[in-house]
Amino acid sequence: MDIDLDTLKKTYTNDRNLLNELLPYGEKRGVEIVCGNVYGDKGRSFSYNTNTGRWADFATGETGSSIIDLIIAQRNITVGEAIRFLKERSGVNPYQEITKEEYHTIELSPIPQ
Repeated sequence: MDIDLDTLKKTYTNDRNLLNELLPYGEKRGVEIVCGNVYGDKGRSFSYNTNTGRWADFATGETGSSIIDLIIAQRNITVGEAIRFLKERSGVNPYQEITKEEYHTIELSPIPQ
């Protein structure tokens, strides 16, 4: 069994357990989780939208468009490693190959200069 990228995003964009793990000091404010930075420290300069997965650290200017971008930024890992991380959480073989079609649909945020 395999899970496609869209399913992973839909499943984990608003997954309370994962978000508590990633953003331990995050405070829920409507559809946003607010904390200090991408690592979930105390503060208010970071915001994650639980409906869309979009996030921004207003102190650094770093932004992302999905839960996958957040995992990449927080753990300093590749897209493939972030997808494997989520697949493993889903009980799916995390080392199953990512198809070319899946890879080409991945939207990454530009790296701030």
